[in-house]
Amino acid sequence: MPPHGGVVVAQEGNRRKGEMSPAEIRQCVTDIVAWFERKNREKADEGATPEAEIAAFVRENRMQLPIALEELYNKVCGGGLVWFEDKQLLSIQRATKMMSEIKEKTKLYPFCADDDESLLVVDCDDEAVYEYDLAEGLGAKLATSFSNYLEQFRDQLLADTFDFIEECGLVEKVQKSPPKPYGK
Repeated sequence: MPPHGGVVVAQEGNRRKGEMSPAEIRQCVTDIVAWFERKNREKADEGATPEAEIAAFVRENRMQLPIALEELYNKVCGGGLVWFEDKQLLSIQRATKMMSEIKEKTKLYPFCADDDESLLVVDCDDEAVYEYDLAEGLGAKLATSFSNYLEQFRDQLLADTFDFIEECGLVEKVQKSPPKPYGK
């Protein structure tokens, strides 16, 4: 067990090539939701997004959400429990409303937002994740796929990289340096 009490995520060895399997996606989402439920017990019982709501979004918008995002919505409804750093997971209804504010008429789905009109979006055509600012438009590409983004995020949570602050989201922990030996 590492000195700070977290989990060490191994980087060497037999690293997976390609995308996560459906079972790995389910486990990744379960890990993320469980981490937030431990940190934010008041919102832990918010419930899942109804399957009918996800299906209605897909049908009405002719957009297929990434499997990993659907899996996340199958566990939580958005708007409370899960945060991506300082951005809160959006409910499908809120994300649908925000889609009308996105300048580019592509299949960009805003899955989380902060109070300053800064979003994270997933391109539902290729599943890449981008930063997005409502005033400035599309920003930096953060990951080649939503499942890769989610896996990297989960690994950071389990490595004890963040603290959770209610109504603010996640803040990166300051890593303490080891004590210096006397006489040096």
